[in-house]
Amino acid sequence: MTEREMLQAILDKVNSIDERLEAVEEDTRITREAVNALVEWADQVAVITQVRFPVKKSEKNAEKKAL
Repeated sequence: MTEREMLQAILDKVNSIDERLEAVEEDTRITREAVNALVEWADQVAVITQVRFPVKKSEKNAEKKAL
C-alpha cells in the first residue's frame, strides 16, 4: 500500500466519522429543543397549579462544558 493510498484510507475513515458526528449533533439539537419545550410547558403548568419543577433549559454551551 502506497503512502497516498494510506492517506486516502485515513481520509475516508475521518469523513465517515465526521458524517456520524454530524448526525449525533443533529440528534442532540432535536433533543435539546424537545427538552426546552417540556421545560416551557412545565413553567406554564406551574403558573396554573402553583407547583414548581426544578428544571432548567438546556443550553448548547452546557454540552461543551461537560466535555
